[in-house]
Amino acid sequence: LKSKISSVQRAMKDSFEGRGEADFIVSELNILMPKLLWLKSALDEFLDDSKNRYDGIESLRELYFELSFFLEVYEELDENYVIKVHFSEKYTEVTLFCIDPSKRLQQKLSMARSSVLFSATLLPFHYYRSLSCTVEKPFSIYAKSLFDPKNRLIVAGTGVTSVYKKRTDQMYEDYAAYIRKIVSVKKGNYMVFVPSYAIMSEISGRLSSLECDVLCQTQDMGEADRDLFLTEFKKEREKSLVAFCIAGGIFGEGIDLTGDLLIGVIIAGLPLPQVSFEQKILSDYFDRKYGEGFNYAYLYPAVNKVLQSAGRLIRTETDRGIIVLLDDRYTRPDVRALFPKEWDEITPVTIDTVEDVIKRFW
Repeated sequence: LKSKISSVQRAMKDSFEGRGEADFIVSELNILMPKLLWLKSALDEFLDDSKNRYDGIESLRELYFELSFFLEVYEELDENYVIKVHFSEKYTEVTLFCIDPSKRLQQKLSMARSSVLFSATLLPFHYYRSLSCTVEKPFSIYAKSLFDPKNRLIVAGTGVTSVYKKRTDQMYEDYAAYIRKIVSVKKGNYMVFVPSYAIMSEISGRLSSLECDVLCQTQDMGEADRDLFLTEFKKEREKSLVAFCIAGGIFGEGIDLTGDLLIGVIIAGLPLPQVSFEQKILSDYFDRKYGEGFNYAYLYPAVNKVLQSAGRLIRTETDRGIIVLLDDRYTRPDVRALFPKEWDEITPVTIDTVEDVIKRFW
């Protein structure tokens, strides 16, 4: 087995070494595939032999299943996939990158008499329809919310943005000033969703412990850490709690902080995916297919994170609270058009006016 694994490693190096350290796309794996099939056959034989009591048997089983899945997908490669390679001196990685899952999903959906896909954040409809199936006009329902819109206030703060080129000390100070004023109006628990840990550090570091209690999500949080984080919302406090979280992260969905456990959600910045080789692949593909490369690769996923984050607030019919969108881009018509119909009244505010607008709501 060791020799066969080594032969796979050599084949990967021989296949891509001439390109230098980079991320790139290849059209086939002619040198590598025979080695992978050879390795799978050897693993088949080794794992079937009950006499083998190798200490690392579970690792080999995991390798076997991952290899089998890779080979299965490779057999069905079409225009919805690309073969993506990362090559460096440290490691080489080959990924069968699915750009458009609609065909594969349709294969499974077609096995049922009918399929119902539902979520509170399936917006925009045409984006999810195009990625979920290949049916030309699937039946779609927009269900009216049962929650009274009078129980929540939505404001859009202007004069701030998370656009990379505009991330200055003053911009972070302005974000902190917004948050400071928002949480001072009414004592309670607030969640602040940000696009990245770097932005989280910059903004949270500008809030004084004399003004509010600050809590920050960390990158290495496990299940126990997550539970401890959420218990902070149940403590009695003399000041407001400002809990910073990553938009689209572990606190962006699947948590219920009802009643007074959460009275405000602040979304600081538009959480666009980071520019990367993978996002460029998606952008190029959907630009060719729909003429919407930027929207599919960046804007629609970002708006989905916004809706998920905002959805932490109103969990029951009696909950009340505020949703604050802090970025100039939230006032743009193309972004506003992606919001739920219930978000028809969004009040624009500035650092100077936000306090008065929120006071009137409470």
